Amino acid sequence: MKKIAIFGKTKRRARIELKNMINEVEIKYMDICKVIKNPHELIIELNNGTIYKAIATPNFTMGEGFNFAYIDARINRNIVHEKILPMIPYDQYMYY
Repeated sequence: MKKIAIFGKTKRRARIELKNMINEVEIKYMDICKVIKNPHELIIELNNGTIYKAIATPNFTMGEGFNFAYIDARINRNIVHEKILPMIPYDQYMYY
Protein backbone atom coordinates (compact mmCIF):
# COMPACT_ATOMS: atom_id res chain seq x y z
CA MET A 1 0.00 0.00 0.00
CA LYS A 2 1.33 3.39 -1.03
CA LYS A 3 0.45 6.48 1.04
CA ILE A 4 0.75 9.88 -0.59
CA ALA A 5 0.28 13.15 1.31
CA ILE A 6 -0.71 16.47 -0.14
CA PHE A 7 0.29 19.18 2.34
CA GLY A 8 -1.38 22.54 1.81
CA LYS A 9 -0.91 25.83 3.61
CA THR A 10 -4.68 25.71 4.07
CA LYS A 11 -7.21 22.90 3.97
CA ARG A 12 -8.70 24.40 0.83
CA ARG A 13 -5.36 24.46 -1.04
CA ALA A 14 -4.61 20.85 -0.09
CA ARG A 15 -8.04 19.66 -1.22
CA ILE A 16 -7.88 21.56 -4.51
CA GLU A 17 -4.45 20.11 -5.29
CA LEU A 18 -5.64 16.57 -4.49
CA LYS A 19 -8.66 16.99 -6.77
CA ASN A 20 -6.42 18.39 -9.53
CA MET A 21 -4.02 15.46 -9.17
CA ILE A 22 -6.83 12.94 -9.44
CA ASN A 23 -8.08 14.67 -12.60
CA GLU A 24 -4.60 14.99 -14.14
CA VAL A 25 -3.71 11.33 -13.81
CA GLU A 26 -7.14 10.54 -15.21
CA ILE A 27 -8.16 8.26 -12.41
CA LYS A 28 -11.68 7.26 -13.24
CA TYR A 29 -14.32 7.05 -10.58
CA MET A 30 -14.35 3.28 -10.97
CA ASP A 31 -10.69 3.27 -9.85
CA ILE A 32 -11.66 4.97 -6.60
CA CYS A 33 -12.51 2.50 -3.89
CA LYS A 34 -13.37 4.85 -1.03
CA VAL A 35 -13.63 8.57 -0.31
CA ILE A 36 -13.55 9.95 3.22
CA LYS A 37 -14.60 13.57 3.24
CA ASN A 38 -15.42 15.50 6.35
CA PRO A 39 -14.58 18.94 7.76
CA HIS A 40 -11.19 17.68 8.97
CA GLU A 41 -9.84 15.56 6.12
CA LEU A 42 -10.13 14.34 2.56
CA ILE A 43 -8.81 10.86 1.85
CA ILE A 44 -9.13 9.01 -1.43
CA GLU A 45 -8.32 5.31 -1.61
CA LEU A 46 -7.87 3.64 -4.98
CA ASN A 47 -8.67 0.04 -5.85
CA ASN A 48 -4.92 -0.71 -6.08
CA GLY A 49 -4.52 0.28 -2.41
CA THR A 50 -2.91 3.67 -2.95
CA ILE A 51 -4.12 6.29 -0.49
CA TYR A 52 -4.05 10.03 -1.15
CA LYS A 53 -4.54 12.29 1.87
CA ALA A 54 -5.00 16.09 1.80
CA ILE A 55 -3.51 17.71 4.90
CA ALA A 56 -3.60 21.33 6.01
CA THR A 57 -0.41 22.30 7.83
CA PRO A 58 -2.03 24.31 10.62
CA ASN A 59 -3.89 21.26 11.99
CA PHE A 60 -1.84 18.15 11.34
CA THR A 61 0.00 16.02 13.85
CA MET A 62 3.32 14.38 13.21
CA GLY A 63 3.82 10.66 13.36
CA GLU A 64 2.05 9.34 10.31
CA GLY A 65 4.39 8.08 7.60
CA PHE A 66 4.02 8.58 3.86
CA ASN A 67 5.79 7.16 0.81
CA PHE A 68 5.67 10.47 -1.04
CA ALA A 69 4.46 14.02 -0.42
CA TYR A 70 3.38 16.97 -2.50
CA ILE A 71 4.12 20.15 -0.55
CA ASP A 72 2.56 23.56 -1.05
CA ALA A 73 5.36 26.04 -1.86
CA ARG A 74 3.57 28.61 0.32
CA ILE A 75 4.23 26.63 3.51
CA ASN A 76 6.88 28.12 5.78
CA ARG A 77 10.24 26.39 5.18
CA ASN A 78 10.77 25.81 8.92
CA ILE A 79 7.52 23.84 9.10
CA VAL A 80 8.52 21.84 6.02
CA HIS A 81 11.93 20.92 7.43
CA GLU A 82 10.91 20.36 11.05
CA LYS A 83 7.51 18.67 10.68
CA ILE A 84 6.84 17.44 7.15
CA LEU A 85 10.14 16.06 5.86
CA PRO A 86 10.66 13.73 8.88
CA MET A 87 7.41 11.98 7.88
CA ILE A 88 8.60 10.93 4.41
CA PRO A 89 11.59 9.03 2.98
CA TYR A 90 14.59 11.09 1.90
CA ASP A 91 14.02 13.09 -1.28
CA GLN A 92 10.52 11.66 -1.87
CA TYR A 93 8.65 14.94 -2.19
CA MET A 94 7.77 17.61 -4.73
CA TYR A 95 6.61 21.20 -4.35
CA TYR A 96 3.51 22.49 -6.08
